[in-house]
Amino acid sequence: MSTYLHIHLKERFRRLVLCTCVLFAVFSCNTTKHLKENEYLVGGNKILGYQNTKIAHEEIEAFIRQKPNRKILFVFPFNLWLYNQVNQEKLVKKKEKRDARFDRINEKRIIKNNLKNEKRIEKGKPAKEPKLKSKDKPTFRESLLDIAEEPVIYDSAITKQTTLQMTRYLFSKGYFYAKVTDSVGYYKHKKKAKVFYHLFPGRQYFINNVKYNIKDEELSYYIFSDSIHCKLKSGAPFDAEVMQQERERITANLLNNGYYFLNPIIFILMWIRV
Repeated sequence: MSTYLHIHLKERFRRLVLCTCVLFAVFSCNTTKHLKENEYLVGGNKILGYQNTKIAHEEIEAFIRQKPNRKILFVFPFNLWLYNQVNQEKLVKKKEKRDARFDRINEKRIIKNNLKNEKRIEKGKPAKEPKLKSKDKPTFRESLLDIAEEPVIYDSAITKQTTLQMTRYLFSKGYFYAKVTDSVGYYKHKKKAKVFYHLFPGRQYFINNVKYNIKDEELSYYIFSDSIHCKLKSGAPFDAEVMQQERERITANLLNNGYYFLNPIIFILMWIRV
């Protein structure tokens, strides 16, 4: 009995694996069948060289603008598959046909409602607005598109924008001579592209010392009296976000001390010692 049960479970498992493979093949074909000859789905992104920085992978990854379509159980891109099942031409035609039908229904309802309102007014009752069909209500196909997902097709221009934004972000974190390049691996049989971002951060620069150049003695008094809360610390890595926080701190401090109509222009100058 136990042998029979073992064989039965093994056979069911084999069928389950086979069905999974068939479903995966069907989903894979359907998600790429509408692509043009030189179009590729973004199959993945990989950031190389971030380990040479003190920046978390998630922070840099946030700048990637083209990310693969979502998948169910990390396997099936159901939302993309659903998008491909919706015939866009039929959607437009069906919507136009439905809207025309709603117009005819609404026209009849308005005429009927006007006749009823005449009788209501004669009886001294207020008129009522007609209940009209709303053309803003999505059709069935439009409802499917609400949960569907358009294919993320690889765009080299968007990739270049991403590399530029990554370079700027590295600069803002003290990597003044950072360089970011990209490369693409094409998997033509799958119609997918994997994008690689190569980070060459170089050395990170740190704050040597902080100096103030304030010509107004009264302003100088208030700024120096609160210098204990200065965000810029000697020996800390350069960070453009912290620089902005310091500007905001000085501004808030002056406002709290009565400089309500002061619009301070605060420059923070830096010298890079190579």
